[in-house]
Amino acid sequence: MNKECVIDVSCSHDGMYAFCPYDKATGDVIVGMTLITSLNGFKGKIVGLFHPDGQEAVEEWIKAHPDEKAEIAKRSE
Repeated sequence: MNKECVIDVSCSHDGMYAFCPYDKATGDVIVGMTLITSLNGFKGKIVGLFHPDGQEAVEEWIKAHPDEKAEIAKRSE
């Protein structure tokens, strides 16, 4: 498992998050290896948020879920 991941916010609901490995060397999000679990079940460092429709969709998710964004940020440190 990669030591870094992003959360695919298009698949994250009700306290369950879709973690995708992140390849720092290439900048690629590896969506084919998604792990859906709670934040407590994941051991890697969260380095960002991802949405297959792009950054604008990520920003919309952040606006709609400010408390979840804050919780993710807290656990990303």
